[in-house]
Amino acid sequence: MTSASRRLTNFLGVERNVTAASGAVFLVGLGEELWKKFLPKYLELLGASATGIGLFGTAEDFFDALYQYPGGWMADHWGRRRAFLAFLAAASTGYLIYFFSPSWPYLFLGLAFTMAWQSMASPAIFATIGDALSKERRAMGFTVQSILKRIPMVFSPLVGGAMIAAFGLRTGIRAGLAITLVFVGIAVPLLFLINLRVAPKDSVKLRGVWNAFHPTLKRLLVSDIAIRTCEGMADIFTVLYVTNVTSITIPEYCFALFPVAVVFANSFAWLVGAFVIGGLREIGEPSRKAMIVDFADAQTRARTVGLYYLVRSLSITPASAIGGLLWGIRPQIPFLGAGLIGIVGTFLFAATVDDKHAGRP
Repeated sequence: MTSASRRLTNFLGVERNVTAASGAVFLVGLGEELWKKFLPKYLELLGASATGIGLFGTAEDFFDALYQYPGGWMADHWGRRRAFLAFLAAASTGYLIYFFSPSWPYLFLGLAFTMAWQSMASPAIFATIGDALSKERRAMGFTVQSILKRIPMVFSPLVGGAMIAAFGLRTGIRAGLAITLVFVGIAVPLLFLINLRVAPKDSVKLRGVWNAFHPTLKRLLVSDIAIRTCEGMADIFTVLYVTNVTSITIPEYCFALFPVAVVFANSFAWLVGAFVIGGLREIGEPSRKAMIVDFADAQTRARTVGLYYLVRSLSITPASAIGGLLWGIRPQIPFLGAGLIGIVGTFLFAATVDDKHAGRP
C-alpha cells in the first residue's frame, strides 16, 4: 500500500473490522430495503386496519428498545463476531416467518426475530467502530458506515417497488425476502473477518452503566427522544399517505420523508423535494454517533450504547400508536404534529449541548 492510499484509508476510517461489519450491514440492508418500507401495505393486504398497522410500528419501537441493552451485553461478553452471527441468524428466522405468514398477526412474531439484526446488532456496530478506530477517526468511520447503510435505502426501494408493480404486492415482497436471505448468506463470511477482543467489566450492572453516563450524553438523549418521537409518529404511515391520500403509485415512492413536507407533496415532483428535506436530518448523524461512543468506557462500550438506545426507544414506543389514532381523525395530523415535536427536539439540542462537547468530551 502506497503512502497516499494509506493516508486515504486512514482518513476514511477504513479498517478490517469496521469494513467487515459495515459490509455486512450494507448487504443485509440491500435486501431488507426491497420490502421494509412496504410492510404497512403488506399488513394492509393481509387484513390489518390502520390501528393494527400503528400497533405494528409501536411493537417495532418496543422491540427496538427491549433488544438494545441485551445486544450490547452480548457484544461485550460474547465478543463482536459471535454476537453479530447470532443476531443475523435470528433475523433470518424472522424473514422466513414474514415469507410464509398467512395473516397479519404472524408478522408480529416475525418482527420479534428480524429486529435482532436492526436493534441488537446496533450496539455491536458502534462498539466495533469505537474499538477499532482512534477518537479522531471515529466520526469519519461512522460517516462511511452510514453511507453504506443508506445506499440501500436509496436504491433498493426503487427495485422493490418495481418488483411489486410487476408481480403484485404479495409476490413482490416475498421475492424481496428471498433475495434478502441470499444477501445474508454472502454477509456471513464477512463477519468471520471480525477479530476484536475487549475484556468486559462483569461487575458493572445496568444501573452502574447509567450512573457512568456523562451529563452531556444525557442531554443529547433528551433531544434525541423528541426528534425520534417525531419520526415514530409519522414514518410508518408515510407509504399509506403517499399511496392512499396523494394517489402516488408504489413504484414512485422510495423512503422515509420529513413529515411536514409529505403533507404538502401532492405530486411526484413535490415528493422528490420532500425526499431532499428528509435527507438533511442525516448530516449530523455520524457526529452524534461518535459523541455517544466517545463518552463510553471501552470495557462497557456496547452496553453504554445499548442503554442509550434502550431509553430512547422505550420513550418513543407509544409514538406510532398515537400516530394511528391521529390518522383516524385526519391523515395529515400525525405528520404536522410530528414536525412540531421534531423542531422542539432540535432546539433542545442546540440549547443544552455545549459547543465544546458537540465534537469531543
